[in-house]
Amino acid sequence: MKKRSLLFSILILGFVSLGYFGWTQLKFSSVSPSLLSLSLDNAFDSLDPAKSYSDDSLIISAQVLEPLYQYHYLKRPYEIQPLVAEALPLFEQKGTVLRIKLKKNIYFHDHPVFKGKSRYLKAEDFVNQFKRLAMQTLKSPGKSLFSGLILGFDDYGKKINEDWKKISSTPLEGVVAEDDLTLLVKMSRPEPNMLYYLALNFAVPVPLEILEFQENNLDKILIGTGPYEYSGFISNYFGMKKFSKYRQDFYPTSGDRYANVEKLLDSSKEKIPFIDEVRFYVTSQEEERWAMFLKRDIDLLTVPKTFIPKLYDVNGELSSELSSKEIKLKHFPILANRWLSFNMKHPVVGKNDFLRRAIAYAID
Repeated sequence: MKKRSLLFSILILGFVSLGYFGWTQLKFSSVSPSLLSLSLDNAFDSLDPAKSYSDDSLIISAQVLEPLYQYHYLKRPYEIQPLVAEALPLFEQKGTVLRIKLKKNIYFHDHPVFKGKSRYLKAEDFVNQFKRLAMQTLKSPGKSLFSGLILGFDDYGKKINEDWKKISSTPLEGVVAEDDLTLLVKMSRPEPNMLYYLALNFAVPVPLEILEFQENNLDKILIGTGPYEYSGFISNYFGMKKFSKYRQDFYPTSGDRYANVEKLLDSSKEKIPFIDEVRFYVTSQEEERWAMFLKRDIDLLTVPKTFIPKLYDVNGELSSELSSKEIKLKHFPILANRWLSFNMKHPVVGKNDFLRRAIAYAID
């Protein structure tokens, strides 16, 4: 598998989104509510953090759920930093034990099961999720990351007989809440990648109250500690509203060369989130997305490949049709993965190791 940077084109109607270009370019009033409308390419079956792993489902869940760590989004090469953890973990016992302190006074989003009371984040909420990941019945794509690594993880599903009701009473040897704000992760061997695993959507906190209320079915619900509360799927979009009790968090004060050149640090020290409401419209057809963008139903759009020729005039400038609508065009690189698979049952390719090698060598 190879990683490569791809140059993406994005069209912006009048203003641009926080995640790409910063608050100073947004023309939102500080008084009136702000709304940002975006698009998703595909529908998906589950929002359960143990199971969801498509690009579109992760875009939704990332606004709501928070793992222990995150990537600094204005630095390249990528850099891990604390999110709900107080600091990077302390490695103990020759690197086989991670001791992680949580930040204080982090609230979960409101839910009837909390009975109107503020529910604080606790270390035990992370333990619940690791127990869920270990269950074979959930078929989590993240299970393989921790298999053979976290103590007791491989046998935990059998230990509880795949019964989620036993999660609260059955400990997991390798993930322990020492107290409300201290999480211990015990491993069979030192694993430098564990820090990166803990930044994945798989490793987010799940309150036991939510687990019991939903009977371990989290396909259609998102309750987290993130900057946005999930409003649900309304008509043809996923709705998000700013979480009023979100902790004091601020836009980064540092970044790489690109961030400085593009003035992405102009919003440094501004409290986040900036936008009051976000909508993600599900539009699988490129023509539909393009039409919604031109009608201003969508504010920011990654340009579908079939429409790239329509962006420019004969001089290579943004077409007069688009520029007259106050549309801006931005280019930026992103990291993407691509791989080539061979059909091993094919009578020619599957049986010819030298042919497969030749193809692999020929492709850059």
